[in-house]
Amino acid sequence: VFPLLDAYFDPPPGQCITGNSFDFTAGGTFQNGTQFSWDFAPSGTPLTSNAQSPQGISYPAPGTYGVTVTYVGQGCTRTYTDSVDVFPLPTINMDIDGGAGCEPYGVYFNNSSTQSGSALQYVWDFGDGTMSTEATPFHIYQNPGLYDVTLTAYSLDGCIDTLVLSRPDLILVKPSPVAAITANPLVTDVLNPQVMVTNESTGALSCQLHWGVGDTIFGCQQTYNYIYTDSGTYGITQIVINEFGCPDTAIVKVRINPIVTFYAPNAFTPNGDGDNDGFRVYGEGIKDFELLIYTRWGQKVFESNNIFEEWNGTLFNKGGAVAADGVFVYAVYFTTVFGEKQAYRGKVVLLRGDRMQNGN
Repeated sequence: VFPLLDAYFDPPPGQCITGNSFDFTAGGTFQNGTQFSWDFAPSGTPLTSNAQSPQGISYPAPGTYGVTVTYVGQGCTRTYTDSVDVFPLPTINMDIDGGAGCEPYGVYFNNSSTQSGSALQYVWDFGDGTMSTEATPFHIYQNPGLYDVTLTAYSLDGCIDTLVLSRPDLILVKPSPVAAITANPLVTDVLNPQVMVTNESTGALSCQLHWGVGDTIFGCQQTYNYIYTDSGTYGITQIVINEFGCPDTAIVKVRINPIVTFYAPNAFTPNGDGDNDGFRVYGEGIKDFELLIYTRWGQKVFESNNIFEEWNGTLFNKGGAVAADGVFVYAVYFTTVFGEKQAYRGKVVLLRGDRMQNGN
């Protein structure tokens, strides 16, 4: 009783299409007198072999080829199949999107090279003193000029080769103007809302100045003046373009502050004649407001968080008898639009209308 045959072979490493020649050796387990049948069809040269270790098998084109060996001996048959790789010659090619632009000019390089065996290694020379080993790099040209680009591709196994592709004058970088403005003052208020902008751009053929409120001035004049009608922070934007059509932008921010004012009258006459019937305080730039009014003995008679609400002289504005003539004390607390907390205290005189009419 003979042992089972064990058909096997180690596939040789892949080879380049140029001069490919593969050697095979039957392995596994077999007895003396075992016959071997190798099948390299349909493309191998030769197509078949009965040698235990056939040599010099070649293939006409790149690809992956199946190889089968059959063992026959002592009434047993065993077959084993594996494959070998034939690598194509590498190719080198590249292209770019565009090719001309304004500084700084970013270029994406499309690498359409083909590999053989393992991946190709790359070295890019962008022509401006910088290099890259990425397969498909993105590069920014910082200065104007005309640049040559060279791509070198090389393989370390398979079809070992070094390929070089040079593209002279591939990249044209056009000069850009320089936008620059200054504003004076940078911070002012609604009482003095005029801002002067000085044009400090260079290399500009045309200019635009946007004031941040929808108004635009065209022309490259030396100075510009504008009067803002409301408080706020405004971005003043300058856009300049040179003779190559290249733009540049500069932005400066100015702040127009609101003003903070406070005023409280010192008397009121709640007689219903429509003239000075209530007491309230006045101001601008005020938020988080609170008004408290007390008698001289510390009794609270009114409070409000609405700066526009008047005290009509009755207890908490609920109607009824008007408070007696006399002096009342008020306290006002608020936060300004700048976030500053303020407190004011004062006195207000309540005078009945009939006494005013009697001349008392």
